[in-house]
Amino acid sequence: MSHRLLLHTLPVLALSLGAAATTLTVTIENLSPAAGTWTSPFWIAFHDGSFDSHDPGTMASMAVTHFAEDANSSFLMDNFNSSGAGQSQSFVVSDMGIPPIGPGETATLVVDIDGSMANGRYLRYFAMVVPSNDAFVGNADPMALEVFDAGGTFQPVTLMIPGSAVMDSGTELNTEIPAETAFFGQMAPQTGQVENGTIMQHPGYMPAGSGGVLDDPLFADADFTVDGYMLARLTVRMHAASAAEDIPANFSLAPAWPNPFNPSTTLAFSLAETAPVRLAVYNLAGQQVALLQDGLLSGGEHRVVFDATGLASGMYLASLNSGGQVQTQRLVLIK
Repeated sequence: MSHRLLLHTLPVLALSLGAAATTLTVTIENLSPAAGTWTSPFWIAFHDGSFDSHDPGTMASMAVTHFAEDANSSFLMDNFNSSGAGQSQSFVVSDMGIPPIGPGETATLVVDIDGSMANGRYLRYFAMVVPSNDAFVGNADPMALEVFDAGGTFQPVTLMIPGSAVMDSGTELNTEIPAETAFFGQMAPQTGQVENGTIMQHPGYMPAGSGGVLDDPLFADADFTVDGYMLARLTVRMHAASAAEDIPANFSLAPAWPNPFNPSTTLAFSLAETAPVRLAVYNLAGQQVALLQDGLLSGGEHRVVFDATGLASGMYLASLNSGGQVQTQRLVLIK
């Protein structure tokens, strides 16, 4: 059975920052059991407290509909861009380098935010819960997560996201039919049965034995309605270089140029010595879309062109692997 998640993104928004910018680390930890629930990469945005994505009891907007059903974030990102309420938006992608975020995995993002500006004071997040027809998590109260106080002082954030926080967008019937369910066999977006309901707490998966999600061994323990079920932990901390960051790598991946790009960009990397190298590009569903290098290369500088002529606009991840070390880089294709 295919566990395919369809994801589409637009370029990251980041306004120019002044000297007061603070470097933060946003971390998402999937706390689900081994055969538990997965999530799409988390969309996170820093704003002035006025950007509202959804409200329980109301019909979902087009942005929420597309994100909750197919992890298509383009509408939500467009709304944020045009609102004028925010300073930065991005995605927190699994540290494994390949999305989505599975049980036990951690995802981190390092971002610079100017806390002295009102439009960087609060944090919004949104992620699709998979597999599902239209399940998601996100803070309904736009002012619930205050990262900087009114004076611009940083305030650490720790948010536990329990299974009871999973919402149903009310836009698609929870059939759990593979062809209609993201990350459960769905091969195309917008293939589910229209519900025309309202946003509410998700009732949970169909009972085991009914042929739904819980009957797949990969998701046997994914019943997030069980008492005490913890889906994820979100933290925001001041960034500090880790010991791993201080260890010199035997290779380095330079920033792609151009980036954003259309239709091609050049990836440059250097090797300290002759070594096996694998350079691949993935979409945010974790599917490999290009294998640019896979074999032994001599030490020195190397350049490879990534031609994305046949790919859709959105965000991709370049992953360079050599000697057990991995470096990744976000690539933005704009057509």
